[in-house]
Amino acid sequence: AWLSVLSNGLHGQDAAEFENRTVYLEENIDLTGHAWTPIATYIWNGVYEDNHYFKGVFDGKQHLINNMILSKDFDISYVGLFGNIISGEIRNVVIDNCRLDFYYETAGYGRCGLLAYMLDESSKANDCYVHCLDFRTNVGGLFVEVLSGSSVTNCMVHYDFKYETDYGCGICDINQGVIMNCASIIDTLQWPYWYEPSGIASINDASIKNCYSFWGELVAF
Repeated sequence: AWLSVLSNGLHGQDAAEFENRTVYLEENIDLTGHAWTPIATYIWNGVYEDNHYFKGVFDGKQHLINNMILSKDFDISYVGLFGNIISGEIRNVVIDNCRLDFYYETAGYGRCGLLAYMLDESSKANDCYVHCLDFRTNVGGLFVEVLSGSSVTNCMVHYDFKYETDYGCGICDINQGVIMNCASIIDTLQWPYWYEPSGIASINDASIKNCYSFWGELVAF
């Protein structure tokens, strides 16, 4: 919560981008009962949209972030642990029992990446794992956009159930960077739907190397 408050300039704080700084998670945290506000996201302040970016390093040190609830607030455009990561890095992040608390009809124009909406300007995500209870429409994957020069390495996502979704894949919706040594596992997949949204990336304009995608049980839509 401290990092979210500072990065978004909430509660009277000046917004901080953490450029040239490293933030460490020193213990497990349980977010049961708390709707999460993404670190460094776009927030409507009643007059215009404040754009916030994380430009530092976040090292989860493999401590557990448990029971994160991602809710779509109409004042928040992009949903995830982070919103926008630019020239930054996240590593050793472990999230278990992540839950999505919105549907397409209530999602507004925002999109959800479980780890972050966007990796941009040579950002990196390394050695991260997310277990999500379900995967719904308007979710991009671990990320919505992995943009040019950015990379995702040694990351894995595990969905218990994926349904009613016409966007997004296991790792990202749009890849313009490098995805390497990553895996997407979906235990139960509702199929078919409008697109083919259940591999590594929905749209790949760059490089995917040595990655694995698995679907378990298929159920009719």
